[in-house]
Amino acid sequence: SPNGNILAVADAVGSYERNGVTLYTIKDCKPLNRISIGDYISSFDWSPDGRTIATIGYLRSSIQFWDVSTGALIYQQEGFPGNVEFLSYSPNRQYLLTISEANPTETQGIYKQTIQIWKVTS
Repeated sequence: SPNGNILAVADAVGSYERNGVTLYTIKDCKPLNRISIGDYISSFDWSPDGRTIATIGYLRSSIQFWDVSTGALIYQQEGFPGNVEFLSYSPNRQYLLTISEANPTETQGIYKQTIQIWKVTS
């Protein structure tokens, strides 16, 4: 987490439908919460205030924003060109960068990557 008190670990429990992110306290390594993504997790990152985690759902080609304290889905952004493979907040935490790759069958056998930069709002 941004304050260094919580560790987020992506995990795979059996089938991809049970994949998630487990949150642990740094102080005593006890689980705090588990966010059930239900998809392959390509990448995730903390929000600037540490209250939200952004994850990539590889099969759905979407980004999900999760409430850290409850594990509830807050918002899902879909409509990316191909599979979203990476996301990261900027060092100043004002922007979110995403990289997606189009399916080569949709682009005449050529792999195309799209880089998008999103302004972070509350």
